[in-house]
Amino acid sequence: MPLPERLIVDLIEVELKIRRILKCLNNIGIDEFYLQPSLDNILLNTLGCDRAGDDAIAEYLATMSAACDKMSLDQSTNALAKQVFARLNRIRRNQVGEG
Repeated sequence: MPLPERLIVDLIEVELKIRRILKCLNNIGIDEFYLQPSLDNILLNTLGCDRAGDDAIAEYLATMSAACDKMSLDQSTNALAKQVFARLNRIRRNQVGEG
């Protein structure tokens, strides 16, 4: 059963926050982690990008990385997560030939 869109946007938002925290820690020299939380597999599976091939996965990773780089303290992470969700849906549709 597909997850509701709202839950997927929430998962994207949390993943972006995780990536942002890890990036900030890396910037101050803390770059070795024994355990890094990640929702990538769940998101790839939920969005259907895992079945769309390596190109879709690469585009997913690039999209998430670019979104993390765009994050700022004064921007709503929810608004950014919605933009990422829309972009990932376009990627999936293009890769599996739905549109």
